[in-house]
Amino acid sequence: MVEMHFWMMGIFFEPQYSYSRKMLTQLFMIVSVLDDLYDNHCTTEEGNVFAAALQRFAPLLSIFIMLLIG
Repeated sequence: MVEMHFWMMGIFFEPQYSYSRKMLTQLFMIVSVLDDLYDNHCTTEEGNVFAAALQRFAPLLSIFIMLLIG
């Protein structure tokens, strides 16, 4: 997590962008965990089920993001 935060510090280094830095760090951590789960810890069948679940969740995620940006 610290590595991701410092990576975001390279993108948003001004103090007024601290909220964006935190949100992007959390987003990239979630993506990193999902990528590790998908790549390293599941069989092909489990991966297909997981991918289908993520595809069903995608429309809800876009609505949630629009509400946050609002």
